[in-house]
Amino acid sequence: MLKRRNIRHLQRYHQIIKVLVKHGLGYLVQRLGWEEITPSSCRSEVCNCQRERDEVLAVRLRLALTELGPTFIKVGQMLSTRPDLLPPVFICELEKLQDKVSPLSKDQIISRLEHELGHPDQVFAYFDHQPLAAASIGQVHRARLKTGEEVIVKIQRPNLEVTMQNDLEIIRGLAEFSERHSMEAQRIGLTAMIDDYSRMLLRELDYEREARSTERARANFANDPRVVIPKVFWEYSTRYILTEEYIEGVKLSDMEEISRRGWDRRKLSRLGTETFLSQILLHGFFSGRSPPGKYSNTG
Repeated sequence: MLKRRNIRHLQRYHQIIKVLVKHGLGYLVQRLGWEEITPSSCRSEVCNCQRERDEVLAVRLRLALTELGPTFIKVGQMLSTRPDLLPPVFICELEKLQDKVSPLSKDQIISRLEHELGHPDQVFAYFDHQPLAAASIGQVHRARLKTGEEVIVKIQRPNLEVTMQNDLEIIRGLAEFSERHSMEAQRIGLTAMIDDYSRMLLRELDYEREARSTERARANFANDPRVVIPKVFWEYSTRYILTEEYIEGVKLSDMEEISRRGWDRRKLSRLGTETFLSQILLHGFFSGRSPPGKYSNTG
């Protein structure tokens, strides 16, 4: 049975299960022990569902998480960093969630900026409404300040905070239910894992917190010319908008471009390791400011 506080989310539970079944993931519903809360219209499909090959299940899971929205996309992103829990084929497929979401419309962008800073034509000398990247929480745009600085403007999706808080409560309720009905969910500590993810996700929604972390990391590496961290423009930043110095770079995951430019992969790997360890062992502060695959080399 569902706990009383979770009954109010029953409609959303049904919606989640319907999406999973729609994408051929009835096997996952079985494995998580959700048969009891499966809507009657889906029960026969869940009961008769056979396990597919991992390659097929991984693609279906990515598609289902994408349809379920930003919170589920973020959970999928975090799972893509857990090879201790998922086979490699799932890791590879979930990594595709990182940049593959629909961007906000031009009207939504203008509305968000107007509410936080003012109309983009009044705030910026130039603003590109076509995003450089669109992610589950926000998207990034090129712009130029009236003082001449080239910047990137990170805009959070509207109404995301309430949506994410509700969805995280729902996901936790499903995790609790799974632990009561699935030995595997108990074994991996599913509820505790979701609690950890929830704390991290909700912190990501506060762009002012991210800006403070960026400034602290920038100060810590100020004397290391090998590490470049963008400047924050506080007068153009809020809890939901983050404006930073634009720095040209190449994703470290873009091996083809790195090879084309003739960069030494070993040196890049060594620098990445040194930077990681310096934050932990020397600075006592780790800035996990970017999702997996977002760190870049500036040459």
